[in-house]
Amino acid sequence: MAKPHIVAAIRTETHARIYSEGVPLAIKTLREVMVDKENAPASARVTAAKAVFDIAGVGRDVGRDVKGDLSDDLRSKPLHERTTEELQEVVDKARITLANTPRLIAPTPDDEIH
Repeated sequence: MAKPHIVAAIRTETHARIYSEGVPLAIKTLREVMVDKENAPASARVTAAKAVFDIAGVGRDVGRDVKGDLSDDLRSKPLHERTTEELQEVVDKARITLANTPRLIAPTPDDEIH
């Protein structure tokens, strides 16, 4: 049976390595997928972007009214059923949320949103 102080030391070292090596690599990988328009399919880029948004807490307020409730439109109408104008509104709200969110990683020129 393992000694508790050894198990605790292993757990501490494992967490330290995850944060010092794993997290930066995961972020780098997500970024590479998001910007790879030639090799990564759109679905992979969107999934990577959603992962980054989820991790950073970005977008949680997109589509919420002043009271913090989801608007009926966003709750009842999936993205694939929206018009171009409705999708643009969602994108505009996401950009506002993103612009008001502190950045953990400085953007590069390749990250520019068009």
